Amino acid sequence: MQGRARYGVSTADFPAGTDPDTTHTLQLDLSASVAELDPATQADADGGATLSVIGGEMIAWRDAALSAPNTYGLGGYIRRGLYGTPIANHPAGSEFVRIDADVFRYAYDVLQAGKTLYLKFPSFNLYGEALQGLDEAVAYQMPLTPNTTASVIEVQAKSIVGQGALATLDIADTPQIAPNAITYGATLDASPTVTLTKGGGYVQVGELVYQPSGGRLKLDILVVLGNPNDGDAGVALSVRRGGVEIDNFPLIARETFDTPWTPFTFDDDAPTGVDADYTLWTQIPNAPGADSCTVGRVRIAVEEFKR
Repeated sequence: MQGRARYGVSTADFPAGTDPDTTHTLQLDLSASVAELDPATQADADGGATLSVIGGEMIAWRDAALSAPNTYGLGGYIRRGLYGTPIANHPAGSEFVRIDADVFRYAYDVLQAGKTLYLKFPSFNLYGEALQGLDEAVAYQMPLTPNTTASVIEVQAKSIVGQGALATLDIADTPQIAPNAITYGATLDASPTVTLTKGGGYVQVGELVYQPSGGRLKLDILVVLGNPNDGDAGVALSVRRGGVEIDNFPLIARETFDTPWTPFTFDDDAPTGVDADYTLWTQIPNAPGADSCTVGRVRIAVEEFKR
């Protein structure tokens, strides 16, 4: 990393608002990083080109008005709660970071969720030499916290994805973009530990909200069952979008199972630009077999491909 990140703190209360927010202004002091911010356009804000974080909420803004050295007011048109982050009130003193090329990023696999990374950033001089030794660098902890919440009743995760890239809507088949390129996606992977009882009706065990941007959608669904009370248990899985079933699959909770679980894969044709609320529901029908079992893991993965 060669550049200086743009960060600072808010100098006044930034209330919770609507998305987009055309009422409130985010007042900032960026003296700590001696940073500058340039105004943008409404299209830039809608496309996330000015993506920033204030107190845990991801925003993108249009107007940046300089009121004093390194002091700005962001307003006019602000996208709030991007990428599923909660829209909230942020008091004065809340931390602000402009998400650009000078901010460290680390992409991690869902299987690493819940673990902690330890990162070191050795420094070097103006000429790119004299690299600091790892034993001298400070180790920073980075907890990998998934965007999920779990309970004994249901598990929910929301990941609302913004506007599509060129590849998503590339009907003209631009040569520079590979066929079937994955352009966007979202994944829920969690362990709800739900107990199913025969005849008890359907129980929601997972939810993921995704906003398609014009590409082809593929869903991968995985539900891991276990602990049947007496022999194998037959389980019905219902996949719904907006409360309406779009597919269903039979599952079996076995007393002994020594082969890998295989996800169900199918295509969906959800409307473009509208939140698609995918939910998973399970039940043990009134049929021969065990009377109860547990749902130990659920996974919903949405991949959006170039058309």
